[in-house]
Amino acid sequence: MQDSENGNSPLGNMSAMFSPAMMLTLVAVQVEGGLAILAIVIAWFAGISLRDMFAFEPFPILIAVAATIPMLVFCRLVYVLPFKMVDFTRRFLHSVYLDFIRHCSVLQLLLVAIMSGVGEELLFRGILQTSITNGCGGGTWGLAVGIGVTSILFAVAHPINKLYVFLCFVIGIYLGLLFAWSDNNLIVPIIIHALYNFVVFLVMPRMVGFTADTRTPTM
Repeated sequence: MQDSENGNSPLGNMSAMFSPAMMLTLVAVQVEGGLAILAIVIAWFAGISLRDMFAFEPFPILIAVAATIPMLVFCRLVYVLPFKMVDFTRRFLHSVYLDFIRHCSVLQLLLVAIMSGVGEELLFRGILQTSITNGCGGGTWGLAVGIGVTSILFAVAHPINKLYVFLCFVIGIYLGLLFAWSDNNLIVPIIIHALYNFVVFLVMPRMVGFTADTRTPTM
């Protein structure tokens, strides 16, 4: 009790050792890294070979980079709509992410973006979509069910509000289709996911429609 009062608790010691940006970076890396570890463990027990889902070839990588652009355009168009739910989403992103992003280095943002792409895509596309598709017998029907169910789970895992859940559902379908199109090459959705997050991190102060010093929408 005395240690806590003197600020010598483990949490207090960590806060003293790391800046807020570094603390948030460590938390994000731990969460996304935990998803990657969970996916690897499930794959091991289920007999799913994640290694076979990685093909480092130039064409899929180029396609993944190009396929990031429609996602960015789509989300940007949504965020300029004059609806209360859109405004609420902008305000939430501002209150939760903006201070974190403004105080992080580019390398920290890149690390978080890469970890989110790897962790979430290993679990959602690599494990869930593959397992559900195969469990439904494969083919067009199995793929449709696999993408649909996985996209719902992906959306539910991002429960900011109805709009954000819907956006994540659409993005989940998009990533699922590209994953299937690339012959289940996880490199494609991982690059898209990571690159999208990284670009959004860099442009979010403008994307959500706030200046650095006020909470009043600039649009």
